[in-house]
Amino acid sequence: MKTTESFKELQHKSTKRLAVWTMIWVLSTALATFGPEMLWENSLYTYAGVALFLITGAAMILANRKHILNLDELQQRMHLEAMAISLGVAVVLGLGLSILEQQDLLGFKMDFAFMTIVISLTYLAGLAINTRRYK
Repeated sequence: MKTTESFKELQHKSTKRLAVWTMIWVLSTALATFGPEMLWENSLYTYAGVALFLITGAAMILANRKHILNLDELQQRMHLEAMAISLGVAVVLGLGLSILEQQDLLGFKMDFAFMTIVISLTYLAGLAINTRRYK
């Protein structure tokens, strides 16, 4: 007879799965980024590194989706609101900075890594605020 997992066990399992896939993706990002500079000179390896990055990124996205589906309705709402805020900030700030950069009015070179950090920090802040607000 198969026993059913408790809600907490499912959450713990999906959180662990998401953490593992996120770590694998971060490592593949480092490999694809620094491999051509430090480990190899062959562009074929770079293509393979980027392919690995994309595949592990897709697995991380699916793990994140499954994780969110395993949350209760309130937790899903908190994540949805945090995602909405981070998406809005990314679009508005990203386009604003892009306009300034096109006109050579931005004091630094904006790249995707900068926006990734902004999106991540905005998401984490939104999630922290929502967690405090809904407790």
